Amino acid sequence: MIDKVVTERTADLQAREQELLNQNLLFNAALTNMSQGLVMFDAEGRVIICNQRYLDMYGHTHVQPGRTLAELLRQRVETGSFAAIRWRMRRQSLRAQRPQRPRPVS
Repeated sequence: MIDKVVTERTADLQAREQELLNQNLLFNAALTNMSQGLVMFDAEGRVIICNQRYLDMYGHTHVQPGRTLAELLRQRVETGSFAAIRWRMRRQSLRAQRPQRPRPVS
């Protein structure tokens, strides 16, 4: 009797394990083959996973799970891959190069 229960439960667990393996393979194939960069965060705002396209887009070689969005953005600013910061710096540079106009006296 116990042998039958153990055998059934073992078979059930093996079937579930195979299902999870298949789902993980599909998930990995989707991440690997998508053309968009993807980074996923947990409820605390920490990295769970990212795909190779994300790494390629922003010049990373690796993103440590557990890093925060702020840390990723800081790294992008430091490497120059954060376009908004580059644009803002360029605008400031152009303003600094522009000759100052005298203001009219009222």
